[in-house]
Amino acid sequence: MSFSPRISNPFQQNVATDPWGNGPADVQEIHHEVFELCRDALAHVQQNLCSTGVIIHGSPGSGKTHLISRINHKLSLAKNPQSQCAVFVYVRLDSSPGMLWRHVRKTLANDLMRPVVGEKLNQLDCVMADRIPAILNKQQGSEAFQQEIRERMMELDIECQLGGELCTVVSHLLEKNLIHEACRWMRGESLPQTILDQLGLGPESEEAMSPEDQAREVVQGLCRLTGPRHPIIFCFDQVEALQSTPTDQTGIFAFGQLAATLHDQTRNVLIVSCMQSAFKDEFENYVRGADFERLSEFAQQALNPLDGEQAKHLIRSRLQAIREPALLAHMESDPIWPFIQADFDQAMDSLDTTPRKLLAFFAARFPDRVSETVSHIPSPSLQQFLEAEWEERYEKSLGRKPQSDTEAILRAGLPLLQFILAPDWRIEPGPERSDIDLTIIPPEPHKPVAVSFCFQQNMTSLAGRLRRLAQGGWTPDRKRLLLVQDPRIAISPTAKKTRRYLQDLADQGVRSLKTSDSALAALDCLRDLIADAKSGDLAKSGETVDPKSVQQWITQNLPDPIIHLWDQLADSATRPSFNDSDLSPAPGLLNEIQALLLRLHLCTAAEIAAETEADEIIVLNTVRRHPDLFGILTGPPAVVFRMVTPLLTPDASSPKSQ
Repeated sequence: MSFSPRISNPFQQNVATDPWGNGPADVQEIHHEVFELCRDALAHVQQNLCSTGVIIHGSPGSGKTHLISRINHKLSLAKNPQSQCAVFVYVRLDSSPGMLWRHVRKTLANDLMRPVVGEKLNQLDCVMADRIPAILNKQQGSEAFQQEIRERMMELDIECQLGGELCTVVSHLLEKNLIHEACRWMRGESLPQTILDQLGLGPESEEAMSPEDQAREVVQGLCRLTGPRHPIIFCFDQVEALQSTPTDQTGIFAFGQLAATLHDQTRNVLIVSCMQSAFKDEFENYVRGADFERLSEFAQQALNPLDGEQAKHLIRSRLQAIREPALLAHMESDPIWPFIQADFDQAMDSLDTTPRKLLAFFAARFPDRVSETVSHIPSPSLQQFLEAEWEERYEKSLGRKPQSDTEAILRAGLPLLQFILAPDWRIEPGPERSDIDLTIIPPEPHKPVAVSFCFQQNMTSLAGRLRRLAQGGWTPDRKRLLLVQDPRIAISPTAKKTRRYLQDLADQGVRSLKTSDSALAALDCLRDLIADAKSGDLAKSGETVDPKSVQQWITQNLPDPIIHLWDQLADSATRPSFNDSDLSPAPGLLNEIQALLLRLHLCTAAEIAAETEADEIIVLNTVRRHPDLFGILTGPPAVVFRMVTPLLTPDASSPKSQ
C-alpha cells in the first residue's frame, strides 16, 4: 500500500500555547473529570450568585493549556453564542506585582472584543444583547438605535455602578463608533486629550486615581455589567512566571490579593488558577491563608498521568488527523496501526506519562513505522533550539509592541535582567500609589536609584507626576531619581507645564533615560522565554527545558542592546554625582529635539539650535549621546536625522556567540 510522497509527522506538535487557537483535535477522555469539575464550579457560580475558585496543577506537559482550551471551546460565549455561556478570559501571568490589575484589565478588554464564532458580533455584544435586544436587530447605526443604547446604558450605569466614563466607552463600542479609540481606553492606555475629547470624556486631572486603582474599578465594573446570565471565567496561567527570582514572593502575594478581591467584590466570577504541581506548595506558602482558601474554594485538582486507554485515544486522534487514505484504511482493521501494543507498554512504563512525553515517544517512532518518506524534523541541540526560539520571539516583538506595553515590559523584565547581570543588586517595586515605580538597590556605598516611568501620552497626567516628583516625591538625601521615557512619546511644544517640571527636575540633578526599540524587544523576549521555562511550557522534542538551562544560555548570549540598557541603569547609581559635567543634558532639550525630528525627520544642527534656543555644540553632544534615537551627517553643515528601527538586524537581534 502506497502513501503520499511526504506525510507530516502528526506527533511533533506537542506544546499548546494559545487556548484561543485551533490546535490538534481535543481528546475529551483526557482529564475529563477535571473539565467536569470546572463545569460544576461554573454552575455553582450561576446558581448561587457567588464567585468561587479552582486550582488546577500538574506536571510540565500534563495538558493544562489543552484543558483551558477545552473550557473555552465548550463553556465560553465566544464559541457558543446561542447559549447562556460564560465570558472566557485567558490571563497569562507574564506580568509584575505593580501592574497586575492593569494586566487583567487589558486582557479582559481584549477578550471581550474577540469575535464570536459564526456571528458578526464579539463577546461584549453578545453579553449586552441580553440587556439591550436592539443590538441583534438590523437597524444598527440608526439614530433610534443610538438613542436606545444611550438611554439603556444610563440605566445600567445606575444599576451596575459602572461610572460615567466606562458607561460612555461601552456605549461607543456597542454603537460601533470610535472603536479603536474606545478599545484603547478599555485597555487602560494613557490617551491624549484630543482623543478623550472625541470620546466625550472629561479632561485628565493631575491628581487622578492611580492606574492600578483605575484598572481595578474598570474590571469590577465590567464584571457587574456582564451579570449573572454570563459569568466570567478568568483562567490564570503561568502563575510561576510572577517570580523574578527563585525566592521572590512579591508577585505571588500580589496575585493572591487580586484574586481575593475578585472573589469578594463580584458575584459572577470563576477563578481558575493553573500551575505546576511542584510549585503548588510553594504557592500556598507565599499567599495569605485566606487568599488561598478563596482561590481553591470550590476545589483543587491534579492532572493525573495518562492511563493506557487515554494514551490510545490520544495517539489515534493524531493519526486520524493525517487524512491519508492508505493510513486510514489500515486503521479500520487495526485502530493503533502502525504501532503495536508493545509500543504502548513501553511508553507507559514511565510513572508520569504526560501527553507531551507520550507524543514525543511516538514522534520518534512514526517515520520508521510508516515510510521512509515521512517528514521528520531532526531534534536540534539545546543551543540551536534556544537560538531559534529567541530569534522568532525577538522578530515578533521588534517594532510591534505598542507604546502602552513599554512599562509592562520594563517592570517584568528589569528584575530578571538584574538577577542575571548583577545578582548582588536588588530591584524592588515602588510603594503603592506612588510615582516611584521601581527602586534599584546597588551594593553599598552607592545610593539606591528611584525609577519613575514617564510613559503617559496624556500631558496633564505626565505633568502631575513630574510636579509631584519635583516638589518632593523622592528623597535626594537617601536616593537618586531616574526618569525613564519612551522615545516614541514626544513632549509637545505646547506642554509648558510638563517642560517646566522636567527642567525643575533636571536642575535638581535628575537624569533621564530613553529606551530603544531593540532593548525593549530583547527584554520582552527575555521575560517571555523565562516565563515559558518556569511554567513548564518550553519543550524541545517533548522534553521540558529546565529554567536553569535557559537562564544559563541567556547569561552567555545576551545581545548588546539589553546589556547597554542595564549599563545605563547601573551608571545612574554608581556615578559619583548626578551633577557631573559629563552627564546627559537637561531632559527638556532631548525632548525638544525629539519632537522637532518627529515632525521634520531631519534638519541641520544649526536649525535645531535656533528652534530650541540652545548652543549648537550642546545640541550635537546631546544627539551623539543617543545613537539609538538620532543619526548625524557631519557635513558641513551637520545634519541630524531621526533613527527608524529596522525590521530585524543580526547584530541587534542575535545573541552574541561566545
